Amino acid sequence: MPRSVERTVLEFLERRVAALDARLAHDVPDDAPALAARILDALADPAAAERIGQAAQRRAQEFSVDAMSARLADYYERLIAAGDRSRVSA
Repeated sequence: MPRSVERTVLEFLERRVAALDARLAHDVPDDAPALAARILDALADPAAAERIGQAAQRRAQEFSVDAMSARLADYYERLIAAGDRSRVSA
């Protein structure tokens, strides 16, 4: 793999991980008492806990091997189609 393509792919993956980290940090309280309160709230409301669980399962599917492989294959196809252009948007 040419160095420029490798660097582009690594930068793309780093941006995706940083975006995911930002989303997770936003969704999860940074202190134990706040996290405990959210967990207790979910336990006290089974319907809410079910909705949260279903949403988490849907979100997890976005990162399945099949989904990630398809995204990466699409990205490589766009890199190849772009030829010598220095960047392809992620």
